[in-house]
Amino acid sequence: MNKLSLLTPNLQKYGDHPLYLQLFLFIKNEIETEKLLEDTRLPSIRNLADYLCLSRNTVDLAYQLLIQEDFIRSVKGSGFFVNKVHEHKKFSQGSIPSLNNPPIRYDLYHKAVDYNEFPYTTWNQIAKTNSLLSGSDDTHVMDPKGEIYLRKEIVKYLYSTRGLHCTPDQIVIGTSSTQLLQILLTLTNPMPHGDTVVYFEDPGYDVVRNFFIHQGFEIKPIRIEADGLCIEDLKKHQSNAFLYTSPSQQVPLGSIMSLSKRQALMKWAEQNQVYVIEDDYDCTFIYEHSPIPALQSFDQNEKVIYFGGFFRILCPEILCSYMVLPPHLLIKYNLTVATYSMPGISIHLQKQLYTFMSEGNLYKHTKKMKMIYQQKHKRINKLIEQHFGPAVNVIDTGAGTHLILELLTKGIEEEDELVRLAISSGIYIISTKKYRYRYIPENPQFLLHYGGLQMEELEGAIVLLKNVWSIEY
Repeated sequence: MNKLSLLTPNLQKYGDHPLYLQLFLFIKNEIETEKLLEDTRLPSIRNLADYLCLSRNTVDLAYQLLIQEDFIRSVKGSGFFVNKVHEHKKFSQGSIPSLNNPPIRYDLYHKAVDYNEFPYTTWNQIAKTNSLLSGSDDTHVMDPKGEIYLRKEIVKYLYSTRGLHCTPDQIVIGTSSTQLLQILLTLTNPMPHGDTVVYFEDPGYDVVRNFFIHQGFEIKPIRIEADGLCIEDLKKHQSNAFLYTSPSQQVPLGSIMSLSKRQALMKWAEQNQVYVIEDDYDCTFIYEHSPIPALQSFDQNEKVIYFGGFFRILCPEILCSYMVLPPHLLIKYNLTVATYSMPGISIHLQKQLYTFMSEGNLYKHTKKMKMIYQQKHKRINKLIEQHFGPAVNVIDTGAGTHLILELLTKGIEEEDELVRLAISSGIYIISTKKYRYRYIPENPQFLLHYGGLQMEELEGAIVLLKNVWSIEY
């Protein structure tokens, strides 16, 4: 059967819900009702977009949401495949809205970036100029690591903002962290499936955790404390493995790993021959303290693989991530992966990013957005204090574009119902449930992504949330 015939939803172009959400909900339902079975290969983004007469961005957003919710997975070079739906996920509303709900007025999950402030004029002008200059040269052979001019610009950026010392040759560019992780596993030659472990933050970034699970890794959860990973938990383990961590803005609790813990972590990694995967996805917007240099800058033994990207700085639709390989893995890369791999990012986007960065636009945009997000950060904290008072605990480290709202007057067993109430009232919000592995808090915890809301929307969102949850103090 034609794969496209399996996906023919009735989408309402002018409906209350955006097209990407309608498509996401349709595919989700097809998977939950087992009309799409485990390991079914889905159409490519391009083919499905053409078939449904949608933009590729719309299909890509729907697929990314399905990946985040663990309904499908992306396999490099092969496409998108349906995952096994575990019983606890079947027909569970969780954090996912229904088309029967009213329109979403306040999106506190997807809107982590303020699209209104993106420099569209500059970005589009660069694209137009590059298009005119590129002509019709079809002889250019793309570098498997990404174009050298962009990698040089990334090196400058990392040195000036994160204190990293690396060469352009160490930079490998890709479309996503999972694509780059697939390359990393090829280089590190992990043991057969089921025999390799990864130490993982708990709660932690579910997309990467699910990637490792699907690769056959055993997850060893490590607790998160106010200043980052629990080092004492790590010291209980001594096996050769990977460690995944987001030390500069932990996902999702936002804790920032202290300098002493970074030093202790690097000592432990060296003693136990552990590769540390440092995900520095959200290290740019820090308001209340000076940034701490990246773990990679402390690495004296080539144990840290640094991951970064532009989706949180610019916007999620700019799919460009990168990793910094230690020298010994770079040698392996040049002998193996470089002979067959491609970055997956068009040369036009690479040129566009390079020009945007080299002309100082990234610096100017980041500086501007830091001021805007800082104002929103102050405002939402003040509103929460004003309307929720002692009924909540705000987990906030003065960085990033989200915070955690912990309801002290509710029990953890009420978490799913509170999400349902919010969504049914027009507030898209999620709990920390999808990030948790074994960790279970006493009280419900919710992510509030305030970065994408406008200043005038913040109070409306907080007041409505308070009323929906019947918070009194």
